[in-house]
Amino acid sequence: MYARSRRPIPLSMAASLLLTAAMVPRCQASWAYVPQEIRMMQADLVVVGTITKLGNGITQNGRAYDVGVIAPTKILKGKPKKKADIRVAWPASRAGGLRVSTDITYRVGQKGVWVLTADKTRPVYWANYPTDYQPVSKLAQIRKKLAHLNNIKWGKAKNGLQVGLIVEQRDMRSANVKVNGKSVKAVARLSVYPLMKNVSDKPMQVVDHYQDRTVSITFHGPSGNPIDVNLYGTAPKQNVDPRSHSFKKVAPGQVVTMGNGYGLPICTKSGEYTITLSYKNGRDGKTLNIDHVWQGQANSSTTQVEVPAKADKK
Repeated sequence: MYARSRRPIPLSMAASLLLTAAMVPRCQASWAYVPQEIRMMQADLVVVGTITKLGNGITQNGRAYDVGVIAPTKILKGKPKKKADIRVAWPASRAGGLRVSTDITYRVGQKGVWVLTADKTRPVYWANYPTDYQPVSKLAQIRKKLAHLNNIKWGKAKNGLQVGLIVEQRDMRSANVKVNGKSVKAVARLSVYPLMKNVSDKPMQVVDHYQDRTVSITFHGPSGNPIDVNLYGTAPKQNVDPRSHSFKKVAPGQVVTMGNGYGLPICTKSGEYTITLSYKNGRDGKTLNIDHVWQGQANSSTTQVEVPAKADKK
């Protein structure tokens, strides 16, 4: 909940933000930013362990992949099918030892914290996002983030849907920040990531269409004063119909994210801030032959975020 956030301008267009990792000499790869909490929330396993050996490799879409066997020392989330045989796959070298810039690779003897997603058809896991592997020195931070996930304050269920949120906090004390052309004494910036949870016994679809402006946020400062939040900029709302990819299927018990994150106004004081998120949808999906689309309005519970008086030294 208190990991660093990187927010583009305009704030609501977080999909343009890139994480950069130099995985190949003189080459850089880019990924859309996803908070580590969300990666862990969507993962099947989070384990501490060491790759002790290589197993049988696999081939997918014509590409060869090496497979390493992780010997776990701690299981932080999930339950592996075979505790002593957790297999993680990564791209093998191409002819001549070449790799592409998006390859994230591992090695025998590598020890750390692994955020693993199970392959749907093969007995392997994937850790193919830059933060899916962390050194053991980050274990305390990983545990803290997992604890935050277990303590998300979900709102009251409405037609089988519960709304929650994850908040990231970035210290801004050393930043040169201007608001409307004027310098301000910034303390922190908070970024909100909406969550949708299906608590019914039937699958549903939720609409994630930017032009519909389905998300709204109520934000209060330490003194209880409301702070204006403009998630969508000053451009007028456009009547643009969604496509099928704007509908997200949510199985019973499943949690999905909504949007790509929303940056809130700069925090200029330390203290406790409160955030409440609302999700509203009136579309039915009939024009795209999509059934079971959730309709109505559901709110999160109020989440309190403490902005410390001093920067957290990491």
